[in-house]
Amino acid sequence: MGLTLNLQKTVMYSHTLQENTQLHGVSITSEPVRYLGAYLGDSSAAENKNFEHIVMKFKQVTKRWQECKLTIPARITVLKCMILSVAMHILSTTHITSE
Repeated sequence: MGLTLNLQKTVMYSHTLQENTQLHGVSITSEPVRYLGAYLGDSSAAENKNFEHIVMKFKQVTKRWQECKLTIPARITVLKCMILSVAMHILSTTHITSE
């Protein structure tokens, strides 16, 4: 038996191979692919998706914690732990162009 690849979930990004084809049963796409929480692929499309993910996460966390009456230090802790960690992870795994 051993390890097997889940071909239904596996997608390979390629900007040179033709889209909607398969290589050894793996689908090929030119759209940004999400890997470990960050979108990889065409730089502008991936950057936009990563930025949208950071903004969405920020809105979710602030909405969840807005109802609680938190002190300023508690708000800073929520910001550091729950929002900045997501942003730092995504920004450290992607390449930002200098346009």
